Amino acid sequence: MGEYDKAIRDFDKAIQIRPYPAAYSGRGRAYSFKGEYGRAIEDFDDAISSYSGHAQTYVDRGYAYYMKSEYNKAIEDYDTAIGLDDNNAYSYYSRGWAHLLQGNMLKAQSDFNKAHELGYDKDEIEAAFAELKKLEENG
Repeated sequence: MGEYDKAIRDFDKAIQIRPYPAAYSGRGRAYSFKGEYGRAIEDFDDAISSYSGHAQTYVDRGYAYYMKSEYNKAIEDYDTAIGLDDNNAYSYYSRGWAHLLQGNMLKAQSDFNKAHELGYDKDEIEAAFAELKKLEENG
């Protein structure tokens, strides 16, 4: 059995004892790492319904929506995460990719710039800008 399966079992036990938001978020991340994005979203929904003030839970759910190609929902979650914590470079970077895949080049560029300004990984920002440029040229 994989480590993520073990983590899910452990979070199941924790939720049975005390269903607190961090346990749902943790289990949601484990499901997400396994590629079970629908189950991950359900857990993130449970976490958010108990406590809606944790930016990382919105980032995690946004990623799950992104991986399901539900870019509008991903962007909504990244917007909420940024509203709660506007210094999270990953939120801008991830929202930039969602905008890019929707063809919103200017919004993508703005988000990639903000992620860079906040110190996001230089190589990943350069790769994002290269993809943006390629799409603009082929557009």
